[in-house]
Amino acid sequence: MPGLIAGRREILLLKKNFNVFTNPHTVPLLDALDPESIVVFGVATDVCNNAAILGFLDRGRRVRFVEDASRGLDEVRVAACTAVWRERGVEFTNAEEVIASLG
Repeated sequence: MPGLIAGRREILLLKKNFNVFTNPHTVPLLDALDPESIVVFGVATDVCNNAAILGFLDRGRRVRFVEDASRGLDEVRVAACTAVWRERGVEFTNAEEVIASLG
């Protein structure tokens, strides 16, 4: 696996559904990379991010959510999703903290 992640390369997983776990390569890649934690950001908080975060949590992964680098479609759903994530132990962070942690 070192060649796959050498130089912190970006890995794209294509999906035809909002849930990345519908791609059959997602779980094998996750297992192969076995990350210490996963940083999630982007759109839409209440759709794609929610599906990914719940999928990671269901697989026992530690998740960090970058609040200031994410947007949702519906604020009521965003509030419901983030409440569930907090209950399940997701760490909420911001872009500055994530960038600083890469140093």
